[in-house]
Amino acid sequence: MRSWNDYVEWHQWIHNLLESDDHDIEKINVEFLVNGKYQVAFDVRWRGLFKDGTYLDNTIRQVWIMREEEGKQLPVIEKYIAKVNDPMVIAN
Repeated sequence: MRSWNDYVEWHQWIHNLLESDDHDIEKINVEFLVNGKYQVAFDVRWRGLFKDGTYLDNTIRQVWIMREEEGKQLPVIEKYIAKVNDPMVIAN
């Protein structure tokens, strides 16, 4: 994904395939970088039941590079990286 529109398109696509899903954030680590930026790294345990009956349960490592921006109430995400921690996906 390269833009907010890419994310919205992906999010709509994946949720149209799902019957239900949930997630738990397991760890959060914040590091302050140069120029007022910071890096947030955390693990998300995501579980999803797809409409075709497939069930996935996996942990995804996410890293966000963020910064404050004047006029914005929330931080701006400059870079977002997500990687499956365990390539062994549990599927039923």
